Amino acid sequence: MPEADPRQADPKKACVKKIMFNNFGDKIMSNNLEGSFSAYQIECNSNSMRKIPIFSLYDNIDSRVTDFDLINSDNIVCTLSNKSRTVKVYDMLLPFSFGKQAQVMEVKLPKANMAGNMILCNQRRQVLMTFNGRSGEMVELDLRMNLQQINQI
Repeated sequence: MPEADPRQADPKKACVKKIMFNNFGDKIMSNNLEGSFSAYQIECNSNSMRKIPIFSLYDNIDSRVTDFDLINSDNIVCTLSNKSRTVKVYDMLLPFSFGKQAQVMEVKLPKANMAGNMILCNQRRQVLMTFNGRSGEMVELDLRMNLQQINQI
């Protein structure tokens, strides 16, 4: 996977917005203010530590990632794009081709105020919850029914 040159990044937008480890501690995921998402496998040996890029969604108009969360605590991740009002689910174990082949599910939220700026996964109920801080709305999407909307508060 090509990595962006850090010298060409905009210092105002390239700072990390969110960082998360999986439950096993061997993968790290991050999101920056530009909307790029990256996941790395961390290999720790007794002598050295290295990071291996395993998945990334770079900044473009269609897939600018606002927030993300892990679904199964290891390799399935859901992303929220506020600009295009979409929720996408990716499997990081599938072959990678700029996120297209790894995309498992996608849903476009119907109204602009439904698209939120935060997404959380409730593993017990198998739902994704998107929250909008401005309007105070929350939308629940069921993972078992292909991200069909089940509740709006």
